[in-house]
Amino acid sequence: MAPGEAAPASQRGLLASREFHTRLVSAILLGAIVLSALVLGGWPFAVIWLAAGIVFAAEWIGMSAVVPRRLVLALTAATLFGLVLCLHGDAPLGIALGVGAVGAVLVAAVARGGAGRGRALAGLASSAVIALVPTALRDDPSIGLLGPAWMF
Repeated sequence: MAPGEAAPASQRGLLASREFHTRLVSAILLGAIVLSALVLGGWPFAVIWLAAGIVFAAEWIGMSAVVPRRLVLALTAATLFGLVLCLHGDAPLGIALGVGAVGAVLVAAVARGGAGRGRALAGLASSAVIALVPTALRDDPSIGLLGPAWMF
C-alpha cells in the first residue's frame, strides 16, 4: 500500500466502515421514533406495529415463495389494517373476527398450491400477532408502558 492511500474497509475494521455508521445512525433514529411512539401510545404506536407486521409479512411471503406475492401481500396488509382499525375503533369482537376471517379466506383463495396457501395463512396469522399484541398491551391500562417496554 502506497503512503497516503486509505486502507480497504476490511483492513480498517467494522467500526470504521461507512456502512456501520449508516446503520448506527438509522438505528438511533428508528429507536427514538419507536420509543416516542411507545410513550405516546394510541395511533402512533399502532401504526409502527402495523408497519412491522406488514414488513414481516413481506419477508415471510418472499422467503416462503408464496405466489402471487404482491397480491397475497396486499390482501395481508389490508387485513392487518382492518384488524388494527377494529382494535382502535373499539369494534365488537365479532366484527374483528369477521375481518380476520374474510382476510384469511381471500389470502387462501389467491395463494397457489396447498403448501402456498398454508404458508400464506401462517404469514397472515404471524403478522397479525406482531401488529396487534404490542398495541393491545400498550392500550391496556393495567399494563401500559411496561408490557411493550419489556418486550423491547
